[in-house]
Amino acid sequence: GEVEGLMVSPMQFLFGTQILLRNSQLDGNMRLMIEQEIPRRKRDQARKNAASAMNQLQEIAKFSGSIQRDFETIEMEELADMYRNVRVYLNELYELLPEKEKEKY
Repeated sequence: GEVEGLMVSPMQFLFGTQILLRNSQLDGNMRLMIEQEIPRRKRDQARKNAASAMNQLQEIAKFSGSIQRDFETIEMEELADMYRNVRVYLNELYELLPEKEKEKY
């Protein structure tokens, strides 16, 4: 929801995304999941989903870093769409897991 008077700067998104990418080991964890938990016949699709999620996170950082002022509404909407895309890619990756592996996550 919206919090009145709360300002989030583009730089906060840039730094937050950089920290997420650096500290979460998301790339390595997805690679491990694909190699060890995704059925072999679904791995190509899993790799595409993982790459799309990582690429979208890089785009979020690039987009946020390119703005040297407060966000405009259209930019906030574009950023929200980018985060939605990440969520969709990660969910599609999750759906490729066998049922027993889904329970871990």
